[in-house]
Amino acid sequence: MVHPANKTASNKQLLVITPYFYPHLGGVEKHVLKTSQLLKQQGWSIDIITQQHELRLPVKEQVQGLAVHRFRFPQVKFLGLLSIWWQLLTKYWSLFAKAEVIHVHDVMIWVMLLRLLFPSKKWILTMHGWEGVYPIPKKNVWLKRLSARLATKVVLVGEYIGQYYGVKSDLVIYGGIDKTDILTAAEVKQKQQLKAKQKLRLVYVGRLAEDTGLRLLLQAWSKLSTRVKIKLEIIFVGDGELRAKCEKVGTVLGWVNEKVVKRELRLASVCFASGYLSALEAMAAGCVVVAGAENELKEAYWQGWKEKVTVFNNHLESAKFLSEIILVDQQRLLKNLGWVKVQTWNKIVKKYLEYY
Repeated sequence: MVHPANKTASNKQLLVITPYFYPHLGGVEKHVLKTSQLLKQQGWSIDIITQQHELRLPVKEQVQGLAVHRFRFPQVKFLGLLSIWWQLLTKYWSLFAKAEVIHVHDVMIWVMLLRLLFPSKKWILTMHGWEGVYPIPKKNVWLKRLSARLATKVVLVGEYIGQYYGVKSDLVIYGGIDKTDILTAAEVKQKQQLKAKQKLRLVYVGRLAEDTGLRLLLQAWSKLSTRVKIKLEIIFVGDGELRAKCEKVGTVLGWVNEKVVKRELRLASVCFASGYLSALEAMAAGCVVVAGAENELKEAYWQGWKEKVTVFNNHLESAKFLSEIILVDQQRLLKNLGWVKVQTWNKIVKKYLEYY
């Protein structure tokens, strides 16, 4: 448990670099927000640098008590990187200079020059995932390896990153949960008893994209009989390139706030998870969790979760599951509930503090 602010952490300066931040929604954004809020409670003074993904967003503002600085993100590759380096050097030099710790989420290439200019500072790198292209291009592998070499400590969100990119890490994590969001065993049992009398409600949480396993769910739906389809209700929480196809299958809510996500998971019996974070949140809400793995990398992604998550390799497996799931596996639900109780944001922050 992370304790309230104390004298040893008071006024320590932390600078966080992240590709996106609130109000942009996603797993990395939630990770940065949750951990930063807890670190602030520990007495850290936190500045966050991110891209201005919408022109309406102010270049500087307070977001839930955190100082957020946004810069214009160029839409060209090589010259764009030069622009990023120039903006970080000229606009935010003072933030880098005063920071005792600089925590970078994925985008070490943004701060490569500043890493060389401030060699004695602590540079923590959290790698959150892959680029969605399989087989992985060699330049992506090279860039991750270079990024890891530039960091003081390396944290991987999933063991598969080390396996596929050849990166050595100091810590492997999978995301976190707020303890207040975890149902009790009694609540889970009550929820499933109520759902047994209704349509089977399945919720998908994440980007509506090719690299999330979502296509297996969509293809599975096309193989189901009308008799099975009328017993299913599918809700998609997220947005992306496959939205039009999802709208033919169920209701698409788009990107919604955390409160709505929690509500949808508590109403559902099954969650088709796009990644670790949505899987953790679904377990906390008492859902059976399933996922899709269309290639070897995604197989490796879910490798350590096989006892907790049902992973499909093709749409026929997914269709068979949807056709047959009537009674929810209570034993697995309760076992997952016990495991997810220790996968908290507090636990992750405790490890970060050791590196800081």
